[in-house]
Amino acid sequence: MNVFFILLSLSATPFPMIAMFVVMAAIMLGYSNSRKRKLTDALKWGIEVGDEVIATTGIRGRVEKVEEDVVSVGISGGGTEECRLADCVPMEVLIQHSALLKLYAYSEEDYRLTMAGKQYSFPPQSSATKVLKWIRNTRLALKGISLMAACALIDIALNLEDILSFFESGGRSYFQYDVAQDFLAPILVTLGVLIGGIMHLAGLYGMEDLSGSEDAKAMTKVHKGFYFFFAAEIVDFFPLAGWISIVLYIIGFVMLLVGYSRLKNSGWQGEMARGGYSQAFTASVLLLIGYIIPGVGSVISLIGYVIYYLAWKNHICKASFVEVK
Repeated sequence: MNVFFILLSLSATPFPMIAMFVVMAAIMLGYSNSRKRKLTDALKWGIEVGDEVIATTGIRGRVEKVEEDVVSVGISGGGTEECRLADCVPMEVLIQHSALLKLYAYSEEDYRLTMAGKQYSFPPQSSATKVLKWIRNTRLALKGISLMAACALIDIALNLEDILSFFESGGRSYFQYDVAQDFLAPILVTLGVLIGGIMHLAGLYGMEDLSGSEDAKAMTKVHKGFYFFFAAEIVDFFPLAGWISIVLYIIGFVMLLVGYSRLKNSGWQGEMARGGYSQAFTASVLLLIGYIIPGVGSVISLIGYVIYYLAWKNHICKASFVEVK
């Protein structure tokens, strides 16, 4: 998200186009390498007593004892199991560096994690794999929000450019039609919002499958709210149907509010996750206001997107997964 704002500001500078792309590529490469170095350094910290870990045997729990290359792990269901030190992965590293993890089902009997050049395999239905699936889905949901927020910012930039052009031309630009800016750009922005929303929805679906029953029902409300949001975005393209899109926006965001209202009082997830859902509730209120009022509504929507993004990035994505018993 922060990288996007940097790149957007660079795009407004008078650099030649090729030079601008070179600068963008350099910043993105440097940022990526910096995150990879942090992950590599994190893996050098080692595992100590009290750390929460997952192991390739499929277990999840807290380290009770470390003797040479053998780790004793107290599992959440009760009891203690031993595994090799090399087969254990700290939960803190997974959560803090989730964006750099490669998570995928290699086969029906093998779910894989790759990070910093190391590869681990886990039984598909194990406690360890459920943690990895949760991380993968929250990460996907966050990527979707990032794309939606970026499109909201681009939309504001386009509107601001229209306003500046209007004053600079003495009002003549109002009667001029630019195919790229007045037709293609709004379509691309809407497509970006829809694609980001679908990514976010896919992540939510994956989380729902792993959640407790009450939270799953609340997430279903959020899903349905996004369906109405998608419909409103499409209808909003037709000027004569403006009131229909407003009704759809209201229905959609009210359903989001109902869903997040239940999630912020979840008895299944932890305090950090509940705090994130509470912020997502606040963000949904701002998004509702922003999408149904003219003028400054786009700015209010952007603020809502930023809060929604931060709620997921700083809370929901960093909250430990609680396995359903």
